[in-house]
Amino acid sequence: MIAVIGNGLVAQQVIEVVKPSSVFTSSNILELSNTEWDTIYCAAPSGNRIWAQQNPNKDKSNVWQIINQCAMTKFKRFVLFSSGDTQVKPNTDYGHNRLQLENYANTLPNSSIIRLPSLIHQSITKNILYDIKNNCWLDKINPQNTLQWFDLTSLQSWIYTQHREINVCSEPIETQDIIREFAPHIINKLDYTRHGDKYNLSPYSYTREEIFASIRDYLK
Repeated sequence: MIAVIGNGLVAQQVIEVVKPSSVFTSSNILELSNTEWDTIYCAAPSGNRIWAQQNPNKDKSNVWQIINQCAMTKFKRFVLFSSGDTQVKPNTDYGHNRLQLENYANTLPNSSIIRLPSLIHQSITKNILYDIKNNCWLDKINPQNTLQWFDLTSLQSWIYTQHREINVCSEPIETQDIIREFAPHIINKLDYTRHGDKYNLSPYSYTREEIFASIRDYLK
């Protein structure tokens, strides 16, 4: 018996691969403990950083609801899809709250934590790639960011990892390099005075060239 917690973009990709017996969201997670599970895949709560920062108490409540329900449930294995923000930005509400889920996973005898960076996928509805493709929110792009990336279509290669913790990240890529390559027409419209986020989780699983190839496919 396999359970998936979550209904977002990552959860949908997990569901396609593992074909779970049941899927749990905030509307039915209280039913999780009604069944004994071989594996629980947790791809929750929301990956929306802006929402989490604007609603820190609700975000924290969502995290602890997951932890509390899992603590009352019998299962053999727990796989958590987490965020690189738990390592790079643990003092933000988003990073801190997801770190609590990682801390819970680390108390379990058979668990894996798979940390994901910024995502590439045709279904994304936010991040700079979406903005470039749809010509929106271009003034919000921070060219001083250095981010790491992951093509979500490759997730099936990592779902069954036996690592206790793994960062599934590309080498760091400066956002201004992405702009130069894929949207040079907006270079002079961006604000270069803002402080940028710097992500550098290792080891690297993908090269810059591999990520650029995925971005090209996304922008077609």
